[in-house]
Amino acid sequence: MSEPKTIDLTPPGPFASHSTDLPRGGSMFLTFSNPKTQKSRKYGWATATLHLAPHMLSGINVCPDASAGCIASCLNTSGCGGRFSHIQEARVHKTLTVLHDRWTPSNAALQRISEELHRFQRKCERAGMKPAVRLNATSDLPWEEWLRLTDFHTIQFYDYTKNMERMHRFIMNPDWPWNYYLTFSRSEKNTHLTGAVLDAGGTVAVVTDVPKRQSFDEGWGEGRRVVDGRVHDLRFLDPPGAVVLLSALGHAKKDTSGFVLRRMP
Repeated sequence: MSEPKTIDLTPPGPFASHSTDLPRGGSMFLTFSNPKTQKSRKYGWATATLHLAPHMLSGINVCPDASAGCIASCLNTSGCGGRFSHIQEARVHKTLTVLHDRWTPSNAALQRISEELHRFQRKCERAGMKPAVRLNATSDLPWEEWLRLTDFHTIQFYDYTKNMERMHRFIMNPDWPWNYYLTFSRSEKNTHLTGAVLDAGGTVAVVTDVPKRQSFDEGWGEGRRVVDGRVHDLRFLDPPGAVVLLSALGHAKKDTSGFVLRRMP
């Protein structure tokens, strides 16, 4: 297995003129209105997400294993995120704040995220909903190293990742947080790794050219069990060894890099 890629967070860089003051009250980091995760409510799950500025938009690469096709197809600018510049600015601010504070003794941003997670957990308990959280909605960072995820006893964390080292530890390491589920995200440059993930019992998400309102016909998955990932985003409910099929959205519809898997005619 190749060596894991490191994320260069060396200050000052983009932090030189960045203010990391945190506003009081409310939810600065987590959001609760993602259209994709809203589908989970009918299954009894409420989902919170953390959207950072992906890849190099903040000046720091938070997606170290992203391929060219993934970067060009990123959903960061879809929905409201693509229509309002203040949302993009907020994501950059969140990113710099989180990464800057990892260099400070107080770790104020991580403490704030923990507080928001506890509030979300309590809110779900009062509402009779099960809480789920995606901390890497638009990033691929090692939250298992930054937060004590198992302290949030009722929250199911889950994310997609292109980092094979993280995926290997999720599948094989008994010390991996029991409530943090990872799905390997296939791209045009890591297809050769997907078989090993599936054979080990992991799941692999594949972006396809099938329109979101069209059913997947037979032939996908090359003999593997196939899951329609468009029904909901609760990837931790997928069966082991499954291929999770998704539809290309936004810029991905015009992908020519191989990031989007296209059916042979």
